[in-house]
Amino acid sequence: VDIQATNDGGYVLYGQSNSTDGDVGTTMGGFDLWLLKIDANGQIEWSQTYGGRADERASKILLRPDGQFYLLANSFSSDFPGVAAHRGADAWLLRIDVDGELIGAVSYAAEGTDWLSDGLLLSNGNLLLAGYSNSSATWQGNPRGAADGWLYQVDANGQVLWSRKYGGDRADFFKSLTASTTGIYTLAGYTYSGNGNLSNQRGKRDAWAIQVDAMGNTLWSKNFGGSHHDEFSAIQSANDALYLTGYTWSNDGDITQPFGNKDVSLYKINLLGDLLWQINLGGSQSDEAAG
Repeated sequence: VDIQATNDGGYVLYGQSNSTDGDVGTTMGGFDLWLLKIDANGQIEWSQTYGGRADERASKILLRPDGQFYLLANSFSSDFPGVAAHRGADAWLLRIDVDGELIGAVSYAAEGTDWLSDGLLLSNGNLLLAGYSNSSATWQGNPRGAADGWLYQVDANGQVLWSRKYGGDRADFFKSLTASTTGIYTLAGYTYSGNGNLSNQRGKRDAWAIQVDAMGNTLWSKNFGGSHHDEFSAIQSANDALYLTGYTWSNDGDITQPFGNKDVSLYKINLLGDLLWQINLGGSQSDEAAG
């Protein structure tokens, strides 16, 4: 679930719903994507759902300068325009007009699970999309392991311009994406690998950050964490630095002052990927930050 300000002073909210009454209206089956537009006073202007007979999950909404929206999502359905589910989930890009009506939908799928986690609307109107894939389709980029971090750029109509995969010989995942500087992007997630794009493996599962140029070429890739499980779920660029959050089960390595079983973990790194500081937040049990 997220909320974004719109050009007319209102707000758009998105999430999932399996309701068929109240503010939702109609759903197709399972959990559908739910998009809700409200004015500055919280009054509903329109409410729309999108999906098929199975489940859909929303990841992010991007606002276009003309007031339209891109909804980044994932679908397990095979009976909705633009969706061609094969075995797992399909990455799904929806373009929606100012009244919530669907303009078009494109899926990015092959024979496996192809998940869309995050994206950016670029100044030229293209979109940079990030997630993970365990498919072997060559158009996605050379597969590396059990699952790969996946980054691809599409045009305003959703057509793929280029696509690349990142990681090692095990499972690697992108969860979040930010623009570090003009034409430079940093992705965050987690990895089980210690080879390929990965180095200096710390534990069973490492928090992972990787920086790429405008064409997806790797500039640097670094693992973070301790000897247990660590994950980045969100990344944000600010004041020539990068802030990353997620969680940790570790109590050594990069991890300082652990509190409980699982802590919220917050990092600050510079634009070269060097660790500046790390802190844990939480209590004596399990705590986790979400992107």
